[in-house]
Amino acid sequence: ELEWLERYQQYGLEKGWNDAGNGRIGLALARAYSEAEAFDKAVGLFESAQRNAAASMTLKDQEQLPNLRARAAMQQWRQGKAAAGQIDQSISEIRDLLRAGETAERFALLGSAWRRRAWISRSPAGHLEDMREAYANSYALSQQDSPAAVYPLLNIVVAGLTMQWYPARADGAPKKSELRRHLKTARSLLPEAGGVFREREASWDPWLASMAI
Repeated sequence: ELEWLERYQQYGLEKGWNDAGNGRIGLALARAYSEAEAFDKAVGLFESAQRNAAASMTLKDQEQLPNLRARAAMQQWRQGKAAAGQIDQSISEIRDLLRAGETAERFALLGSAWRRRAWISRSPAGHLEDMREAYANSYALSQQDSPAAVYPLLNIVVAGLTMQWYPARADGAPKKSELRRHLKTARSLLPEAGGVFREREASWDPWLASMAI
């Protein structure tokens, strides 16, 4: 799939099509690269569209650019390359979007970026607190929907649990009783098939501590 996308992109460059039609072809390629998880290529094409065909970008495109930037940075980090600067840029771009309008999705994207920033940091405590706050804002806004989104609530638990090892606040990490309460609420929002997330009284499921970036 990726090989074919690269061929299409090269052919479009040769024909001068990628920036034609108000950038729609380039944007289509950016979205396709995103689906193929070729995040660095997607970022490059979205940035080109932002410079040359911003009017053709949807709100989702504008939200996805910083998200993809952070995901591309994580791929680079796993290859031993620097990533903090790109994730910091992603956080700044998402904050700009939030200043334009607060949504549950944008706060969730901010929480995700902070989660990646914490992941690569030797001192993650402050980033974990920022992650938790962003997801809390996302969940609060999602409660206006029916049902409320379970994803931000689970990430509040992940951040709070990890903060047991890296407390950022003077009064320490969130209490486990608080996290257990959030997890119980999350379980109530899941369909019956969501039993994999079943709460345990005496221990915490390993997936909570190892949730994929």
